[in-house]
Amino acid sequence: MKRFVHSLFRHRPNCGNVIAVFFWAIFFTTAFISELSSAQIRQQDIARISPEMRFLAKMENHYNPVDNEIRPDAPIELEHFEIPLRLAENLFTDAGPKLITDALLFTKANETWIRWIPNPDDTFYKDQLVQFLKDNQVDASSKRRFIGFRTSSRSVLVFDPVTGVEFSTKASTNNTRGNWKDKPETSSVAKVVTQVSNYVSRIIPMMESKHVDHIVVAPEPGGFTIKGNGIDQGMLIRTYPFKKGKRLIPIFSLFHEEFGKKFAEANGYTDRLKFVREKLFPIWIKSIVQFSFTTGFMSNSAHGQNYLVEVDESLHLTGKVIHRDFADARINPVIISRNGGSKEIIETYKKFSENNYGNEVLEGAREEGWIAMKIHFSPVQGNIVNSWFPDQLIKQDGDRLGYTLFLEIQNQIKREVEQILEGPLKQDGHYEVAVEKEVAYKNQDGRYELHFPFRISIWQGSFGKTWSDPDTRTQFQNYPSSKVIKCRQIFGIEGN
Repeated sequence: MKRFVHSLFRHRPNCGNVIAVFFWAIFFTTAFISELSSAQIRQQDIARISPEMRFLAKMENHYNPVDNEIRPDAPIELEHFEIPLRLAENLFTDAGPKLITDALLFTKANETWIRWIPNPDDTFYKDQLVQFLKDNQVDASSKRRFIGFRTSSRSVLVFDPVTGVEFSTKASTNNTRGNWKDKPETSSVAKVVTQVSNYVSRIIPMMESKHVDHIVVAPEPGGFTIKGNGIDQGMLIRTYPFKKGKRLIPIFSLFHEEFGKKFAEANGYTDRLKFVREKLFPIWIKSIVQFSFTTGFMSNSAHGQNYLVEVDESLHLTGKVIHRDFADARINPVIISRNGGSKEIIETYKKFSENNYGNEVLEGAREEGWIAMKIHFSPVQGNIVNSWFPDQLIKQDGDRLGYTLFLEIQNQIKREVEQILEGPLKQDGHYEVAVEKEVAYKNQDGRYELHFPFRISIWQGSFGKTWSDPDTRTQFQNYPSSKVIKCRQIFGIEGN
């Protein structure tokens, strides 16, 4: 700049030189003030982000025991693309959150458009989207409006300065922050997750409070999809139950070497393992069992990434457990039907689950007589070894501590099942909780895996020792139908 001004005066000053200098001075001063004002405005926007969202971003980025890496939790500017709705599908219902739809839907040239927020770390799927827009003669330049935070996965926490709304997005990316690098979000996944989330969000508040006192949902009420001409992408929206004076913590953070110690001490424990066994596992297991029996969806990925605990500002547990991500589950059609869930949800999820995961929809379900549930509990998945997490917890033959932990988990599940089925069980009802295949080991790179898939069979009548006994099934098949309790009766449905 200095050299440029000097060049204007290489010759004797005249009126033209003075005018030129005056003009350029105004130009650069205006540009500087404009840039400063923009930065100031952005800082003002960032200051409006809730402490609840900021706290969650810190937990997601600083305290992930999968890698123990402290990742930046500073807010970032997010780009978005404007797409005419005629080229996409809107998954929001009429009852969708208004502030969110106001942030993502707008009218231009008498046409409805959407704002599509790609994952900030993606280097593949965004290019697909840009090419799609170009092929359809739509402006493919990105815009700036939203502020966000990265998380431990592909999800992004988002704040919209215009409406003031906070939410989360999940879009395709080839560069996640976890162990799975390439994670596309397809249109079929986005659609089925939205359907399930809306069903679950409707059912939970309707249940009796004693059965759902630990359940809170982070719903995914809608989003958008694009499919055709070589592209198949979805963008899911999730909302969090942020409340003033409360904080949300991913359960995986409680297994972090540093934060786990701080959290246990805040809840009155110096022994972190004792805290996990006496305080964390009971409310977590209770919530999983309640959710499964209440909604008919049984998570196949019941690990610390998909659950959060609610705490107060002093980090004391409130007893609430937040469920997020409904994409990976088995279903129980009987329970879903009882709750007024549509056949469309059942059939859609059956097809989705079989196509994407090869899962059996429900092992052993029958219209009458008996029913099977499958409860997964995976407290540790790929965590780096903690100093306080002894090798004895990795169950092996003759390992007493590991076996004790397993029995604690199994008995907790039994107690929760018995509480839910208290009425039917008193009417000569029987149930069995058995571990189907336990996975408990330490990987070669020093990472722990603890998975407990429990099969729960429920029936009525004296059929024998256990359901796994072949004689039990033979007696059951020949048992008079008048003495067999209907599945509908087990789960409180009127009629036979």
